[in-house]
Amino acid sequence: MPTVAAFAPVATPAQTGALRPMAAAESSADHDTWKWWYYVLAGVCIAGYSIWQAYNTQRLKPLGELFLAVILVAIGFWQKGKKTKS
Repeated sequence: MPTVAAFAPVATPAQTGALRPMAAAESSADHDTWKWWYYVLAGVCIAGYSIWQAYNTQRLKPLGELFLAVILVAIGFWQKGKKTKS
């Protein structure tokens, strides 16, 4: 008499939800393409927040964070220029 396991269907990777492994170039290319934009966005957000804080408190101390914001935006555009030259 055959056992139940003998008639069990074999699951394929598509049925189990397993993803196909991505090539190293495929996965890192998309991340590297957008990395520069994260720096620019962080710099703009930090600059906006520090200006808003300076306006609300009527003090110049929060404007010290603008230095960090400018550095982040500069790093972002430097990364973008580095990627387009390659």
